[in-house]
Amino acid sequence: MISQNRRSVRQPRETEKRWNSHNVDKNLEEDWLISLNSLKAFNLISICEGHVNTRSPGRNRPHFNLRIKERFIPLYINIVDKDAYSIQNKMAEIFNTELSRINLEFKITLNPSRAMQYIRRDLTIRIESMITRYSEKIEYSVIEWFNNTIDETIKFDGFIYETFA
Repeated sequence: MISQNRRSVRQPRETEKRWNSHNVDKNLEEDWLISLNSLKAFNLISICEGHVNTRSPGRNRPHFNLRIKERFIPLYINIVDKDAYSIQNKMAEIFNTELSRINLEFKITLNPSRAMQYIRRDLTIRIESMITRYSEKIEYSVIEWFNNTIDETIKFDGFIYETFA
């Protein structure tokens, strides 16, 4: 019996493995997971190797999502409008946009409810491969996409960290 203080842990599905207390897609390499979890300015919030035979749009393409760390948000707000074009140009310089679709989204959520007023700022990046998965065995092109895109992400992370630290 599981104590009420502990959350039950879902066992990995056939297409998953256990990594660092999370269920992740089984073909994701250790180096990729370590690299994306070691970024200085961003946190990894999700990653997918892409899946074959799925009806969900976008689920057949490898992708990952990042969220800027809380301490960078105030600095980013002050600079983003002024430097949006330079950030966009830096992203175009670093990332291979022929192989990836990249969206950086900055959002402000205002909740005026008297019971729970808050202002939440959030910056996320979605990086999605243009490669569609066709095989259960991970394709070489997907492995190369992850290797190259993670290297590019580390460079962009360093740029953000150095610019806004």
